[in-house]
Amino acid sequence: MFIDPNCNLWASDGAGKVYSFEVCDPVEAPTYTVHGVSVSNFVTPAWFDPLATQKSKTTFDKLDLLTKSFSILDGGYVVYASEGKERQVFGAEFPQWRMDMKAGDLSRTSVRRKQAAAL
Repeated sequence: MFIDPNCNLWASDGAGKVYSFEVCDPVEAPTYTVHGVSVSNFVTPAWFDPLATQKSKTTFDKLDLLTKSFSILDGGYVVYASEGKERQVFGAEFPQWRMDMKAGDLSRTSVRRKQAAAL
């Protein structure tokens, strides 16, 4: 299944920021097993809904580790745009070597940066 193959979807937090429509990035470090294969955690549609945080018993990710919209786990990251500038936030345990990969010209993050600059 492709969520955003063209890297062109953004979700508004209702407070002046738009977040890249990536479903694994905010929570990618924890995994679970499906038929013996380790797969990444992922966010649910509620993660992209700024009003979902106010609802009780909302599940923001598959493993139910997040407690609010647009939040990240220590091993995750997000790309967002605010005031015409793209920014990234990395969790406290996001490895440096992965940060370096996100800076490459062909990475999805780089594509998002170019789009955010055009906003």
